[in-house]
Amino acid sequence: MTAKQYDLQAVIESENKKNPPIEITAGKKTFLVPPMILWSDAAFEAAKAEDVVGAAKMVLGKDYDAFTAAGGTAALLFIIVKQSQRASVPE
Repeated sequence: MTAKQYDLQAVIESENKKNPPIEITAGKKTFLVPPMILWSDAAFEAAKAEDVVGAAKMVLGKDYDAFTAAGGTAALLFIIVKQSQRASVPE
């Protein structure tokens, strides 16, 4: 019996097509949030542990400071994620 093979990059691309990034606009700046399925393990674990600020910083990366400067918060980010993907923070 032969093992089924998967190309990791193809799987990632497929998930991006099925679950495109969330676009959040604040003034003239647009922030892209990857779908939860593509979050790093660290971001996922932070969200699971209810460290929403830590998770938001990992998900937005270098854009986190600009996001908060535009009036965004980690809590608002998670509200948007839940609304747009009909997902909840993992339990």
